Amino acid sequence: MNKTILFFVMLWVAAYVCADITSEIKVNQDNTVVRLAGENAVLKDNNRLCVTYCLKQGNEGVLELAISEDQGDSFSYYAIDTLYTQIPENPDLFLPQLKKYNNDLIYIVYNKLDDNGKIVLCKAAMSFFSDSITRSVIADSLTSPPILSKDENDFNVYYAYSTVENASDYCLFWDDHHLFYQGIGIMKLWGRDTFYGSIHSNTRFILQNSSNPVILGKTTAHEDIVMETGVHAPLDNAQIFYEGAQDFVKKKNLSGTADELRAIALTPFDSTADIVYVKINGSSYQSMYAYISETQIQVPVYSWYPADDIQARDIINNGGNWFEDANVIWTNNITKYDTTWVQGPAGIAENHQFWLESILWIEGTVSGKQTWGSAKDIYITSDILYTNTLQGDHPDGYNPSTGEYTNPVNSTDFCGLVSEDMIFVKYKHRDPFQNNLLRVDNCTDIDIYASLAAIGYGEPVAGTDIVLHSSAITFEYREPHIGLKDFSSISPYTQNDTTYTNVVYHRYILDDPANVPDSLQMYCLRDLPQYVYQYNDNTQATANPLYHNNYPNIPASTCPPMFAYDLPGYNPVGPEKYSDIVNERGHVNYYGAYVSRNTGFIHSSGSDPLRHQGAKWDLDNYILGSTTSSNGYSRDYLYDKRLLTNELPGFPKVYSLAYGGYSLIDDTELFEDNRTIESLARKCNGGYFASSDSIYALFFQRDFEDRTICEFDIYLSIDNGQNFDYRMVSLDTQGLTLKDIEISENEVYVLLYNTITENDVVYTYDKINNTFSEYAQIRSDFGVSDMAFFSNNSFIIAAPERETETRVAFYAENILPGASMYWNPFFIDDTSDNPITEIALHVSSTDDLLLGVQTNSISGWGDMYLGEGVYINTPTHEDINPVQEYSISNYPNPFNPETNIYYSIPEDAHVEILIYNIKGQRVKTLLNEKVSKGKYNIVWNGVDENNTPVASGVYFYNLRADNRTISVNKCVLIK
Repeated sequence: MNKTILFFVMLWVAAYVCADITSEIKVNQDNTVVRLAGENAVLKDNNRLCVTYCLKQGNEGVLELAISEDQGDSFSYYAIDTLYTQIPENPDLFLPQLKKYNNDLIYIVYNKLDDNGKIVLCKAAMSFFSDSITRSVIADSLTSPPILSKDENDFNVYYAYSTVENASDYCLFWDDHHLFYQGIGIMKLWGRDTFYGSIHSNTRFILQNSSNPVILGKTTAHEDIVMETGVHAPLDNAQIFYEGAQDFVKKKNLSGTADELRAIALTPFDSTADIVYVKINGSSYQSMYAYISETQIQVPVYSWYPADDIQARDIINNGGNWFEDANVIWTNNITKYDTTWVQGPAGIAENHQFWLESILWIEGTVSGKQTWGSAKDIYITSDILYTNTLQGDHPDGYNPSTGEYTNPVNSTDFCGLVSEDMIFVKYKHRDPFQNNLLRVDNCTDIDIYASLAAIGYGEPVAGTDIVLHSSAITFEYREPHIGLKDFSSISPYTQNDTTYTNVVYHRYILDDPANVPDSLQMYCLRDLPQYVYQYNDNTQATANPLYHNNYPNIPASTCPPMFAYDLPGYNPVGPEKYSDIVNERGHVNYYGAYVSRNTGFIHSSGSDPLRHQGAKWDLDNYILGSTTSSNGYSRDYLYDKRLLTNELPGFPKVYSLAYGGYSLIDDTELFEDNRTIESLARKCNGGYFASSDSIYALFFQRDFEDRTICEFDIYLSIDNGQNFDYRMVSLDTQGLTLKDIEISENEVYVLLYNTITENDVVYTYDKINNTFSEYAQIRSDFGVSDMAFFSNNSFIIAAPERETETRVAFYAENILPGASMYWNPFFIDDTSDNPITEIALHVSSTDDLLLGVQTNSISGWGDMYLGEGVYINTPTHEDINPVQEYSISNYPNPFNPETNIYYSIPEDAHVEILIYNIKGQRVKTLLNEKVSKGKYNIVWNGVDENNTPVASGVYFYNLRADNRTISVNKCVLIK
């Protein structure tokens, strides 16, 4: 395996070491496989060895404790608890750790799945002498493994957990609130809206001064709740907030992907279909597929072209021949979209959930609990109703006339729609179930008995934090979209009625005016304000007036020019003239939860300058136009209180990430203020704890759906854990996974694995400035490693590597670059893809090593071994008899232009002498051959492998014998 090996080099004279792993002890019983937690899963106390792990028994995970009283010659095994009965998605979340308390008691902390499927944190206490075991639950809703300190006197356990709510508990839940294309970033309620349930805003909440809404549930906002004038809203005003209001609450995190629905949904639909149109018929559904194809056509543009039949006949009746009067002046290259509908599947819908990768069109009457979701847009094509609720009635029994819940309750029917993009209330459409009949259902009142959730993150505009066209609930066509219909008229040649098509394409140049010669500018369609004209029929023209006043066209004053908003050629209900447009459509009633990432429109102003973006039928249509009349729906957010006690399967949840601490000795909570944090992450990837003297450091790594984000939550104490200061810090390096933290001489060291470069990175953490500084990079082939400190406060890292064979390499701080020792035990199977999957390293006060290794993994399960050895720091080379020991030095130092490097070896060996720069990059190989024992010298003349002179600076020369690093010294080149 060829990998780039990155080294870090210390700027002091290094010592060399001799070491060995002298015992290789198998822990688990034969014919079993286990998972090891790593740090704090292995404990040695005199002759006693204790190891805890998860034992696989069929699909069950059993917490087992192995204890040896004879240094590993034999073990006794104790089944402590059952962690789960079916292997979960992330078994590593359930790996146990242990802590010894005096000479009699051992604590084990672990996560398990309880009878309700919730992850709970437990502790088990076992006496060495009586084998009695007591168990108790510490906390629930865990999102990380438990975290213990390696300090034998610290008996606190730390953990991450999440509070989870159903998003459907809210009548209205708005998250980022970039106001649909404009990035305003606020939630603003206009008009006398009534909300029949709770509201939460993850940003500022603004109320219109002149006509405040009525909110019948609890109102919360992450930022402030203010009036339109900026004055803080009266939160105790019972005429607005019936159940009170609170601002500056913790942010509630809405997932950006529909994981809950994807996990349980059926997927019977063709994922290559552009549109799946579903009609729900109570307990069943039927569907149609739309496949949209593109065709490139070329259409000539004439110097003039009749607007309609009236104009064409008028010219002919006056003896003209308009074809002969016109010249071809341009060619429009048009992408035409053709839609082909074919029959899709049908099936049972009642009490089922469905997921699509295509755009979803949906309508119908729902029986049972149904949740429909799409990775793309969802279009509501008509009413969505419940079988057992009369249209217009409230399914939760609310009686509008009395204001009480006294009417019959629908106990069976629920519907949810979940999109990772947008949810639209559709405009008109042609129905493929009815021979493409034009449907205008949504041009009047519409009832939606469903909970809606548009949750995707969307794409930000380059250079801004504005999110466009993503994750909002709105309606299709927020302004009139007008196109030209084909028309029939007398042909000037045949004198017969003829259908004329592609009228707009023949009359106007559609290309950017900047690409059109000045002489043809008058023929260009434009969407610039100076070319917009208002006509008596309230239509807008977007063509150069010079064209329309040019002979032989009839002047615009007597015949308004034709115009179009839908280009270049996909409008499934048109093209429409202005008289066909429905502006004010009616009233929309939402009976359910309304959850969106961004704020969408239900009613929009005709003067909105950005209203055209995204307001299109489909695909990449180009839309022209300007000021129009206002349009949309009036609305009621009627909610459905049944959702508070009935979970809608697959509907999104709202998460808050929090951290806790617990004393194993006196069963007390350490964080009384419920350390909930503001985080987009909904769970924790894991954490580590370290302490030294008075410094306590607790690191958690957030687990993001976006793996490019690397953020840490840190709790730091400088008073022996009495008080913790919370801070957050992020790293701009991608692909990092937290492996360990350690504290030495009040310096915090953080070990991370970089999945991209496949090496370990050691950082130091600046407690004052809350920053990371890279300290060292070390090879790690399988992404597992552990760090510990020697008694001289230098660290050692154990990490596996594979060259011709797999082995454990030990990297000691005062021996870098290169590994100082290798261990290649008999039990490593080099045919395995993952020969080493976990390492736990412990260093005693006398620098003895205890190493736990899980090896020969099959899907994360394998055998568990222990290795013990001695690591001895020896004197520096300056104190060693060169005849009896290895040594290396150079003279002169500093040097220019060359220096002599003197080295001694006490036995025959394969010797390498390597030169590195201060970045850890190899500069020159001076020697790489078999050498007999004795004293030698070799000259380095200050050049690299290409014989190019190197720059002035500090360099390091490394003596290696038989593939192990002996010593590293520094030299200085001065020019």
